[in-house]
Amino acid sequence: MSTRVAIAFDIDGVFKYGREWSADGLSSLQKATQAKIPYVFVTNGGGGLTEATYGQHLKEKVVAAGSAAGVTGDIAMPDEKRMILSYTPWESMLAGQYANQRVMVISDPRDKVMEVARKYGLTKAEHYSDYAVKHGTVTNFACFTSLREKNN
Repeated sequence: MSTRVAIAFDIDGVFKYGREWSADGLSSLQKATQAKIPYVFVTNGGGGLTEATYGQHLKEKVVAAGSAAGVTGDIAMPDEKRMILSYTPWESMLAGQYANQRVMVISDPRDKVMEVARKYGLTKAEHYSDYAVKHGTVTNFACFTSLREKNN
C-alpha cells in the first residue's frame, strides 16, 4: 500500500498574521517544494476574488516576503490550481445543479462575490443584503432598514 502526503496551508495564521507576512510559512513552503510534496492554499475568505486573482496576489506577497526575509531557493509559487477559497466549491458542486435556480450568496464584498457567482454560472444568485432590503422581516440591522426606507 502506497501512502501519499500532501499539505493544505491555511493562509491566515500560517503565511500571514493580519498584514504581517511570516518567514516561517515561507520556509515551510520552500521545504514542501524541495521535497516535492503537493500542496494547496486554503482560506475561509477570498474577498470576492477569483482563484487566479487571489493566487496572483498571494504570489506577489510570497515573493516580496521571501526577499525581505532572505528566503532563497526554489519555491513553487501559488497559482489558481493551488487556491481553495471559501467559495471555490460553488463552481464544481453548485453551479451545475443550481445554475438557473435562486441561491442566496452570503459573503462580502457584495459586488465582487456576485461577480464570482455569475462567473461560476449561478445566474439567479441574489446577495443577502439585496434580499434583506426586499424582505423587511428578515433582518432588523440598521443598514438594511435605512436602505429599505430609501427605496420606498
